[in-house]
Amino acid sequence: MVVEEFPLSQTAKILTLTDVATIAVNTALGGKFTVTLTADRTMGVPTNPAIGQETEFDIVQDRRGSHPLTWDAAFKEAWSDRGNTRGKRSTIRFYYDGTNWMQMGARSPYI
Repeated sequence: MVVEEFPLSQTAKILTLTDVATIAVNTALGGKFTVTLTADRTMGVPTNPAIGQETEFDIVQDRRGSHPLTWDAAFKEAWSDRGNTRGKRSTIRFYYDGTNWMQMGARSPYI
């Protein structure tokens, strides 16, 4: 078995998003984001996208949980945040087609 390791310069940095009513995302800063929801939120349209760019969101519920996340219409997704109880984590991945963010995959609350 061959295990390939990436040098630190090639590993993806996970950026923490600010938990506010409409969550701002600047894709010029990176492609992996995490946010802990403390109330009902909306994921805003990412700024500075590049066609073909991929991005992944790690969404964590706070200790109260059950906070729905609504996606801006620019996100074309079928993700469900059912089961979003306290402390649960979900992930969802998109790519930018030049107009919209298209869902590539998702994993509902699993931790």
